[in-house]
Amino acid sequence: MQFGKDTKNGYLLDTEVENILVAPGDYVKVYLYVLMCAETGQSVSEDRLAKLLMMDTLTVEKALLYWQERGVIKRIRAGTGSEEDRIEFVSLRDKLFGGEG
Repeated sequence: MQFGKDTKNGYLLDTEVENILVAPGDYVKVYLYVLMCAETGQSVSEDRLAKLLMMDTLTVEKALLYWQERGVIKRIRAGTGSEEDRIEFVSLRDKLFGGEG
């Protein structure tokens, strides 16, 4: 998966999260980590994400699917066998209150 910005020390920055976010614990961890990656321009595979968060790859896949089915993220597939899928984040505020999300 790939994301936008090019910032080296992502762990030293802040990641803004809407207060509306509520979900099972592991799914929240996946969302927060992927959001941090998006804001700092890091790329990460599902396998690497699972290792970093100390969970299995299936849980990561289920978490991404959970967020996708709820319209919180949009996942654009790069193609068969590619790890360069793209994730776009949708504003929960806009979804709930009639914005463009």
